[in-house]
Amino acid sequence: KNGSYAYVHSSGCFICPLMYDFMKDKAIETYTDGKFFKLIRKGKTSWCDENGVVVIPANQYDDVYFISENLIRVKRNNLYGFLDRKLILQIPIKYESAEDFSDSLALVSLKEKTCFINYKGEETLCSSSDMERLSRHYFLMPGEKKYIVNRQGQVVLQDVWQVQKPNAHTLIATLLNGEIKLLTD
Repeated sequence: KNGSYAYVHSSGCFICPLMYDFMKDKAIETYTDGKFFKLIRKGKTSWCDENGVVVIPANQYDDVYFISENLIRVKRNNLYGFLDRKLILQIPIKYESAEDFSDSLALVSLKEKTCFINYKGEETLCSSSDMERLSRHYFLMPGEKKYIVNRQGQVVLQDVWQVQKPNAHTLIATLLNGEIKLLTD
């Protein structure tokens, strides 16, 4: 109503008051994962549960993302870190950008370096350029000559020109010399 939103329980009762800032351009997944509800007001984000209990207060973080592989990505002062399910900081809030964990790795950047980190915050694979996750196991490393590495950082293919993903488990890589290679997860 009038650019505001609230959550209503299936019984018809409001879980929280109608006072939060609704952003039309955001998908429904922005606001709930089905278990927790994001409350956004004046640029600050809090969480409440299905009973309306505020789990993470609005003054703690600028943004709070939903649980991914038992970790919660948070943003404070334009830096990112990760909390565990008990809301204890597990990975320091120090990254300039961060994605949610997927297959035990999260893509983060810090001081002109892009890395994948594990659940302990340890860097497993780093580059001075942006990396792209191609699949569960493969990553495209940029540069003058692109190359594909696996999760362990081992080079799988060099001199990559183009990569196509015909489905979730298959990559077709065309090399600069015209060879076509098939990778599967």
